Amino acid sequence: MSQRGRSVVDTSKKWTPSQKATFAIGVAMVALLAIVSVVTMPPPSATPLAAAAIAKATIPVIDPMVQKVISSMKLHRSAKRKKAVRRRSAYTAWRLDTDNLLFGEDQEWNPETGLTQCQFRTVCTLVQSSVNGMDADARKKAPRYFSVIGAVGLTCVFLRTGDSYGSLASRYDASISTTRRTIVWMLTHMRASLNFVNFDKVLPLGGFAAEYVIGSIDCTTHRRDRVHPGEDTFYRPDKGFHFLSSQLVVDHFGFILRISVAKGRNNDSAIFKLTKMADFLLEKGWQLLGDLGYGSVQVLKPIGREYARSVAGSKEYNRHQASERAMVENVNSWFKQWQFCEKRCKLQPTIQAMGLVVCASLYNLCHVPTDDRIDWICSRTPLDMHERVKEWILELIAQAEARPEPSSSSQ
Repeated sequence: MSQRGRSVVDTSKKWTPSQKATFAIGVAMVALLAIVSVVTMPPPSATPLAAAAIAKATIPVIDPMVQKVISSMKLHRSAKRKKAVRRRSAYTAWRLDTDNLLFGEDQEWNPETGLTQCQFRTVCTLVQSSVNGMDADARKKAPRYFSVIGAVGLTCVFLRTGDSYGSLASRYDASISTTRRTIVWMLTHMRASLNFVNFDKVLPLGGFAAEYVIGSIDCTTHRRDRVHPGEDTFYRPDKGFHFLSSQLVVDHFGFILRISVAKGRNNDSAIFKLTKMADFLLEKGWQLLGDLGYGSVQVLKPIGREYARSVAGSKEYNRHQASERAMVENVNSWFKQWQFCEKRCKLQPTIQAMGLVVCASLYNLCHVPTDDRIDWICSRTPLDMHERVKEWILELIAQAEARPEPSSSSQ
């Protein structure tokens, strides 16, 4: 007969001392009530006066037993209260020690976060403002096992190293459920507050086939476990594994302008259509460099072999196109230095997609263009754009050197 739907008690687990004490008190109370009912019950042939005499004689004997059971229950409750107080004080000390270990206020900086101390303070300031904007009900339900700074540090370590919940829990002396709830809660706020991936700063590169080529586009894979139901939507035969695919739009400096995450069955062209990038680029009057997987006129592709012989200068065009499109290939590799994007993920697809977007924002925060890349871009731009390029670079340097102090509530 099927056992589905039935509750099965695991008798192999040992009882805790508090459970043993509660069970013993319950058994004692049941036994005492049974004794009282038997002793005080008069025989059927007894008169009312005889029954009253029996009850009067048994009350002095039973009353001390009742008082003893009541006093033992009071002692048990008092011991539970004292234990809870000790547990809360020990938890407070553990939380302070864990926060110090994560963000290193009074010791050497933790390099596993993948951020400098200045960048970390910037993230904490932005996330703190998002946490302060929560309503009262959501704030009560928030898993505040760490402070905001500690939660940001734990999440950054999780994204940088790609370690599992269990590994992080054992490292920082926390439970797996505490670690999971804290990371998911913090990913939500980091996704809402970190807005480093945008089209605010776009620099068209002149001198190539089009005047308004703002960057390159490509897709990369992020492996994950099989999903049920709907596992076929995350699988593609040419890859041979389940994954999420992220479409990256990268400018000429190596910053991510846009990231779009989709299920693995979609190829590059399908994601391009799903995100409606062609309409967006056409409205802005921009173009991108891409590979042969894209079929839009807004994406400049290399000339294929079937047309190379009939098009004059195709080899030189393909060489220039590949050299300038190489930046997006480099960013795909640099982006996966956040090991969460590289390692096989066992989390829900929605949480994995949220983590990928947060990693893109953290990558933009950490990325600094090299001097050679800046000189190369200046050499490729028209003379009337040199001043704009220099102003844009100075603004990037100023943002990287800014040291915003966290608010007093985030300490």
